[in-house]
Amino acid sequence: MRAGRLNLSSPPRTSIQHHVQPSPKLEVLQDPELLQRSLVHLAPASSLLGLGRHLFGGGALDIAVVGASVAQAGGCLDQPAKRCMEYRGVDRLYNPVPPHQHRVLIKGFLVRFLEAINRTWPAAHRIHNGAADATPADLLAECLFSHIPRRPHLVVLEFGSMAKSTTPEAVEAIVRALLDVPSPPAIVFLSVREWAHRRDPRNLTLWGQYERTAWHRMENYLLRLCQHYRVSCLSYFEALAPLMYSRPCLTWRSPHSCTRRRA
Repeated sequence: MRAGRLNLSSPPRTSIQHHVQPSPKLEVLQDPELLQRSLVHLAPASSLLGLGRHLFGGGALDIAVVGASVAQAGGCLDQPAKRCMEYRGVDRLYNPVPPHQHRVLIKGFLVRFLEAINRTWPAAHRIHNGAADATPADLLAECLFSHIPRRPHLVVLEFGSMAKSTTPEAVEAIVRALLDVPSPPAIVFLSVREWAHRRDPRNLTLWGQYERTAWHRMENYLLRLCQHYRVSCLSYFEALAPLMYSRPCLTWRSPHSCTRRRA
């Protein structure tokens, strides 16, 4: 039975943990400790049973991503004229970060995830990128299944980057629509937030680690949503925060071109 709507006045059963000692291997993004921090909520086994049965039974997965520009950068393989095709690892994109100011091949996270699945469970798996640049969940919710297949096996949702323009009600409406389909998909929230704001073109100000920005509030809401609907939450911020807040404040411009807020 599907859960009722989330009561926003009730506190989360747990909160995202910030007080984690930085790992000595944080430079390696495959560090198990870093990856464990990114998983702020794992769906129970019962919510993943259908996905597991299909995968271990040799079936091909339909994997979809929904969100804005961050999700577009996940890449796609067979959606001509869509910007996600730039991230399939074939086209060279300009990298503005010194000293590597040249065009580089970029393979998006969704394409790389597909490759990882194929290495372990080879089959005719498919990815579909339903993201739209600068588009909040409120607009996507109105026509969700015109962006993704009607019956996907796994859906990745990325709405954190559009936190300033997204309402909690729209995000919840999308989750409920996905859980309403026959054989509902496994759902994973992938949250990305803004790290810094720029007041001076030569200087970046890093948001305080505990500052209550729109992105901070959205991640806390998504955690409650994941708990309530028994889906998974991944946080890019939680994975990398110890690295960002325990080392000298560096940017690509100079070691002194970034400052921190105390909040």
